[in-house]
Amino acid sequence: MHPIDARQTAHRFAVCLCVAMLAGFTSCPQAQQRSARGQEFYELGQQIGKAIQEGRDDQAEQMARQRLEIAGEGNGHMQRAAYFSLGTALAAQGRAAEAEIALNKALAMQSTELAAGRDLSIKILGRLAVAQSQQGKLAQANQSIDQALALLKVQGFNSPDDLKWFRPQVHNLMQLKQFDKAQSRLTEAFAIARGMPANAPDLNFRLGQLTELQGELLAKRGEHEAAIGHFDTAMALYGQRKIDIRSDVQRCMLNKAESLLKTKQRKAATLLLEEWVPVILSSRGPKHNMFARARVLQAQAMSPNNPNESLPLFGEAWSIYLNNEANSEMVQMLPRYVAALQAVGDLNTAREVSLTGLDRIDRLFGQTQGLDDSIREELAQTTQINFENALNLLTQMNQKTPSAGHDRDALGVLSRMQSRLFTEQLRKADVKSYSNNAVLMEKVRVFKTENAKLEALRLQGLVRGQSDVETVQTDSTQEDPLVAQRRKVFDNEYREKRKAQSALVKTLADDLWKTFPRYMELTRPRALDVTELQKTVLRKDDAVLSYALLDHAVLIFLTTQRTFVMRSVPVDRAELTRWVREVRAPMENPGDKLEHLADLNPATLNRLYNTLIEPVQAELSAFPRWIVVADGPLFTLPFELLVSRWGPREQTAFEALKATQGDTLGQYRVLNYLARSKRISYLPSLSSLVSVRMYSNPLPTFDTELTSFANPSFGQTTGDVQERAQRSLHKRGALSIPPLPETETEARQLAQVLGKNSRLFLGEDAQEFRVKTENLASTRYLHFATHGLLGSDTARLNDGPSALNQPALLMSLSGNMRGEDGLLTMSEILGGLTLNAELAVLSACNTAGETSKASSGEGFAGLTRAFMFAGAHRLMVSHWSVESATTERLVTHTFEGLKRGETPDVALEEARKGLIQDTLPVDGVDVSTAHPYFWAPFVLVGD
Repeated sequence: MHPIDARQTAHRFAVCLCVAMLAGFTSCPQAQQRSARGQEFYELGQQIGKAIQEGRDDQAEQMARQRLEIAGEGNGHMQRAAYFSLGTALAAQGRAAEAEIALNKALAMQSTELAAGRDLSIKILGRLAVAQSQQGKLAQANQSIDQALALLKVQGFNSPDDLKWFRPQVHNLMQLKQFDKAQSRLTEAFAIARGMPANAPDLNFRLGQLTELQGELLAKRGEHEAAIGHFDTAMALYGQRKIDIRSDVQRCMLNKAESLLKTKQRKAATLLLEEWVPVILSSRGPKHNMFARARVLQAQAMSPNNPNESLPLFGEAWSIYLNNEANSEMVQMLPRYVAALQAVGDLNTAREVSLTGLDRIDRLFGQTQGLDDSIREELAQTTQINFENALNLLTQMNQKTPSAGHDRDALGVLSRMQSRLFTEQLRKADVKSYSNNAVLMEKVRVFKTENAKLEALRLQGLVRGQSDVETVQTDSTQEDPLVAQRRKVFDNEYREKRKAQSALVKTLADDLWKTFPRYMELTRPRALDVTELQKTVLRKDDAVLSYALLDHAVLIFLTTQRTFVMRSVPVDRAELTRWVREVRAPMENPGDKLEHLADLNPATLNRLYNTLIEPVQAELSAFPRWIVVADGPLFTLPFELLVSRWGPREQTAFEALKATQGDTLGQYRVLNYLARSKRISYLPSLSSLVSVRMYSNPLPTFDTELTSFANPSFGQTTGDVQERAQRSLHKRGALSIPPLPETETEARQLAQVLGKNSRLFLGEDAQEFRVKTENLASTRYLHFATHGLLGSDTARLNDGPSALNQPALLMSLSGNMRGEDGLLTMSEILGGLTLNAELAVLSACNTAGETSKASSGEGFAGLTRAFMFAGAHRLMVSHWSVESATTERLVTHTFEGLKRGETPDVALEEARKGLIQDTLPVDGVDVSTAHPYFWAPFVLVGD
């Protein structure tokens, strides 16, 4: 089921608003005392409502503009009502962006002194919410409808007409996939309706709207048979006529047709559409979004074996949506349209449509700012299929014409789908870095000022009919010649003024792009350009590996300063995911005596190498240092443990050592891991590579070499926080918080290695408030040695505060906590810490942030994302719960390398090599630490 057509919903909603508002005006006792112009004003209002009901939307717009001219001579309330009428008429035509301008103008004229101010504000806010939702501005729509309902609750639900305000709220919640909350609001609306007198005016009609909305919600949940029954009931409540011009009825019939198609009742759907499409065309016109939706459904009802029949209908609908800026609707039909184009072999048009659709997806995603990140991530996931389809298409085109640049387009598409929330946050932080550039800020100020003037001209033209779509033509036979002459002069002057202002704004924008291109790229991001990446971001020794997991292939992109290649490797995503989980299983559950570690199969490590590295090995061989941008479950895989050879010789050597009485797990020492020859760092996205290279703050003069928080105290405390934390920790199934005394030793050793200016907060001193109040911006190395909680763990704790529904580091739970809860959450790091650390070490359990069930880069970012956003240049994080003694060795040896002047990747590489040759006594038995469980969990994130 596709998301509900908000624009079609808006049409009927607009009718209700106009009629209800105008009915209120004409019932005023002072009506007989109005001036002739005032009487004309209110009569026009009635005519506008009737025109919209009858589908004469263009005439409604003309009359709304006449109303505005009259209102210019009247009071403030008339002007608000006139702008509201104009917004309603524009929305009825699907011109949501223009409607929003008019409605915002009406809202800005609010006055508490006006008698009907609150009632009109409710109407304006409700209408505004629909217009914003039509454009995908879901956060703003939420805010508008919440304000409307808050005012309505103060006023009270006094009539069936008030029930209409639930529709935009429920619709918006469905758009956000908050189905349970949508059902709750709908149930509340039905309860209010049942409390109203049975003979209340329009009660059946409002019940019809609610019943139809219930059907839409059922359809969104995949319950299409039940939805069809609700649509039929709604039609009965609407009092359907055979030929019905009311948009509610037409929308309901389209909803039913869509559910019929979903239940494979194609013949019934086709008959329904044959009956109603001509009605919709006649009443709405060929440019209306409702007609476009009808065309899409007609295309879907045709045989999938003959795409040539459906293609013209898809194309017609796409053009309508494109002209109306109906971004949500374009995204909904995008997969089917592209598939139809591919089916007939029109790959070039498919590419054009696909890339246009991705632009609209990016625009819609940007408009969700202000919503909870978990909601935004889920919304991003729903559109992921369009990016994957584009990658499949571009791969197909690249195979046919390898030199046409489709591989470069594919990397641009990949960069747009990677870890989108994290990339967006980094971009915001990078923009702030320009705030001290006085020249730039002055240019930005002038640009914004002139652009605001252009928007004001846009509103002025909107009022007089000079819209973004076309100039509204008035009936010259009914217009006074002098008025017509004045209008003509104004129109000419307006066009020239707007043309000049548009040119000025373009000149200012071009100047900003020329003088401060990086700033403009941040504020108006574009798809990543391979040539620009090679010229301005990469260094000569960089090799960047980017991956995209498709259903039946993995795409590998290798980018260096001089080379760019794309390889497509046939492998099912499900199979690749199974291999990754197979590798991680013994790491995540090693057993009390590490008995499960021997289950790690070198053949799987080699199979992953052959799939992920071997296809580009020839180009990679000269580069000792790699930067990996993974995808899906690959985010949970340290590439360092992949094995490059597993032939008969290696298998014989492995089995021979396994059979000896030497070190337990010693057979893993003979494997040719990538860690022996390559240094690898990781990033959540290609855009984050650009960010850390181009916009990172320069390293300051550090006052402190090391600040460490280790061995926090978990004892002597009871209560909700500890109980929740105990239940969340992954520590071999234990339901308690194990103490970490060895981490105190680790912290002291690091301070000894670095030799000066270290601050250690140990035991009860490892407090959350310390992290927030200490000056960490002057610390070179930041060290946290404690337990980590994953967002997936804490999200299950619905009895806890909302802050727990995200990754967190567990700080001291005893001592003087100064009102803190002991959980340093991702949002607290994002919003409260300022860092410049060369390296931040999160020496805790699974601080990379995802289990093997990962599906995106958002979870991988986890705490990593927060610390990078706060300013850390590099991080050292773990992929699974670590073994304490070997972790202490690995971290200490890494810092010894840093002290010698080695870069973090070299220092970590040498520390790993040492562990691969070492052993660990466990219950009197020497266990080889060559097993990846001991040396591979920690990886470097950053440059």
